[in-house]
Amino acid sequence: MVPVAQHAQERPLQNQITDQQIIEEVVVTGVRPGPPLWKVTHNNHVLWLFGTLSPIPKRMEWDSAAVEYIISEADSYLAPPGVHASISNPFKALGYLRRYNKAKKLPNKRILADVLSPDLNSEFERIRTKYARRSKAIRKLRPFFAAEKLLEEATQTVGLTDDSARIERTLDKLINRHDVAVIESAIEAPLVDFFVVLESLSLQTEIACLKTTLNSIEQDLSAAAKRANAWADGDASALAALDYPDVEGSCTKVIFERPQAAALQTRVETLWLDHAEAALQQQSITFADLPMGELVHPDGLLARLRARGYSVSTPSS
Repeated sequence: MVPVAQHAQERPLQNQITDQQIIEEVVVTGVRPGPPLWKVTHNNHVLWLFGTLSPIPKRMEWDSAAVEYIISEADSYLAPPGVHASISNPFKALGYLRRYNKAKKLPNKRILADVLSPDLNSEFERIRTKYARRSKAIRKLRPFFAAEKLLEEATQTVGLTDDSARIERTLDKLINRHDVAVIESAIEAPLVDFFVVLESLSLQTEIACLKTTLNSIEQDLSAAAKRANAWADGDASALAALDYPDVEGSCTKVIFERPQAAALQTRVETLWLDHAEAALQQQSITFADLPMGELVHPDGLLARLRARGYSVSTPSS
């Protein structure tokens, strides 16, 4: 039913996409089967892996029947690795929200034109006019957050949304419905650490992030629609062959270059791998979900699990 994969092959992105090409890539909505499942085995024990993706088609209805059947048979659900911000005092939450909203804006009433080079600001305005004409407030945001907002607006233009949490909510509902035990692979970090990193980012680092995002919007938007369609239709061969550039990751990786944060990231990945191994040793059937890149990249978590000696079958076999 599910089996054998080839790692994603790196392919050069096109330099520019035209409005007509964007129109051609608009995703079709409606009921879609969703991605096929990867399978990891050890003796008679099985770990089924569901690949998540962002962005996904807007207004897509996912036919989750096949996944629900596997979840109903599973002994446990292995949650994806993550680092969660924690608040020791709930009464501080409102203050943190205000601090976050303030941190998103450029200080001293400056706008992006004041901090970007003339050429980069011109490129930003051209792309903003193309994809986010009504979003003029974006000019007041720090480059890091302007990049995030502009990417969101551009993906919506081609019929996509970054609301992948919708799929996660469906999975959570199915897991609760069938009373499947949950294995967490997350570590909590104080929220204050996030603000320390955010407020200490250099302007040049943020500008580099914005530049990377502008390039991605111009070069990868059409490919993003192809990835979303392949994911929604369960096209295993396309999923294995397409690129999975992590635009947001290229902006946030500076956070994980800090020794403390990098150590946290390593810890959660190792924790997930250890939990996956334990499940393969002890549970008959385990269900898990991971970002698609972790399933197809040569250095992703699935490849690292294979390196530990487990048999991996992918849908492209």
